[in-house]
Amino acid sequence: LLPATCFSYQPPKLVVLIVVDQMRADYLDRFKPYFGKNGFLRLAAEGSVFEKAFYEHHTTQTGPGHALLGSGIYGYKSGIVGNDWYDRKSQKHIYCAEDSTIRSSSPVYFEAKSLAQRIKEKYPTSRVIAAAHKDRSSILLAGPGADAAYWFDNQKENFVSSDYYDYNPKVLAFDAQIKKRLENHPVWNYSLQQPPATICPQDDPEFHRDYLELGKAFPHPIKNPKAFAFNSPWGNDLLADFVEHILRRENLGRNPTGAPDILGISFSVTDYVGHSFGPDSCEVADTYVQLDKTIERVISLLEKQVGRKNLALLLTSDHGVAPIPELLQKQGKNAGRIILEDPHKASKISELPPLRLQIEEAASKAFRYPWNPEAPLSESFIASFQEPGLYLNTTTLRRKKIAFSKAKIWLKNYLFKQPGIKATYTQEEIYEKAPRSLRYSVRKDRSGDILLALRPYWIFSDNIPGGTNHGEFHDYDTQVPLIIWGGMIRPQIISKRISTAQVSPTVAYLLDLSFEDFNAAQPLIR
Repeated sequence: LLPATCFSYQPPKLVVLIVVDQMRADYLDRFKPYFGKNGFLRLAAEGSVFEKAFYEHHTTQTGPGHALLGSGIYGYKSGIVGNDWYDRKSQKHIYCAEDSTIRSSSPVYFEAKSLAQRIKEKYPTSRVIAAAHKDRSSILLAGPGADAAYWFDNQKENFVSSDYYDYNPKVLAFDAQIKKRLENHPVWNYSLQQPPATICPQDDPEFHRDYLELGKAFPHPIKNPKAFAFNSPWGNDLLADFVEHILRRENLGRNPTGAPDILGISFSVTDYVGHSFGPDSCEVADTYVQLDKTIERVISLLEKQVGRKNLALLLTSDHGVAPIPELLQKQGKNAGRIILEDPHKASKISELPPLRLQIEEAASKAFRYPWNPEAPLSESFIASFQEPGLYLNTTTLRRKKIAFSKAKIWLKNYLFKQPGIKATYTQEEIYEKAPRSLRYSVRKDRSGDILLALRPYWIFSDNIPGGTNHGEFHDYDTQVPLIIWGGMIRPQIISKRISTAQVSPTVAYLLDLSFEDFNAAQPLIR
């Protein structure tokens, strides 16, 4: 894909990695008739399009996806096994981007070598910066060694960074503009010229989720800053405006030392809209058609900043998404929800969701101890559920003299009989007979004692009606778009199956970096 004169090849002055959160591969074709010529379609026409790009890890979530894109390292090495996990020692829930030492967010739980660190080894003066809606998206895309990661804080209602980074406070001067922008968009109306029956014929608002008081159907009132920034198309424009501010303030791509600069951008509105309304919704269609205009503007900004010949842009996603189960059930398909979530405000066993309560009662019968639903949660059989695993309560097992090994086997067998569950594994079995995708996603000290794989069209869910989820190893979750575009890239379509783990090695190839320790050392271009 590089010019024949690659012996005189100069690295791009600016490498940009754009992640569209929850963008399925089929969206490029599905919405193609409604896109303009200079957004997604321009990238596809002028760049290298990888038609069969897949994630090969099981836990298709935001944290693991961005960590892989920002490092080329799977969760079993990096430690980012999910968005969340349960820490057995502290008996606390851990969020993948939290940092209690600075009371903010950071990549402290990421324990592998990031792309930023590789870049800094060769180009110490390179600037590596990421901006996103979510903290985990920005932080894990940038990784340890980056100069800054910025994200939108929905409590402070502005963009922030972390003291973990030596970021430029002047970048956050942008926040002074935000309030006025919020006031300009009180309602999100359906904006497409084509009728819903044409663009989203499978949609059914009955199965949407009313999140942040937006309601289930158009028009959606925008009542608060979080709804504006995360759950409306204008949130993508807000991030694009912030990116423009960063480009100008930091003068990215015009590094006075001649070193290349790196910019990560992650659009999260698509994820929140997808969760609430589902991939077949008019809301998703409207969001992507409007995002196409935003992408067009970002491309134009980047070209003005450094020129296309000095630019390398990679566009992809961190995961896909499943259709709404109830919509599939209406069509006669086997689909459903599995609710195992940890309740946020529960204090006793009786307040657990039904399936968890069912497991607790069945465990008491199997191991012959008194069933007491009014006992505190600290006495439960299961300590926590974090997708895709359940963690046994070792304190309860010791107190009731239940062998850990027997508890694992019993729970594994009990769960396997539940509707929607395709396979169950103990941690030990992950390394013996589980699919490679689960081995990539599991680390002994952070993953659950029992790992679950769901049948197609079944999702892990909370107990709030409507909406959908991702996180499994099915094509609708694992296949994503991938386009590489820039001055040194020629247009072509590649139909061979490739792995998203090759994205970070591709950036390394473009910048002539070391390939040591990448999970997939083969770059996508040569």
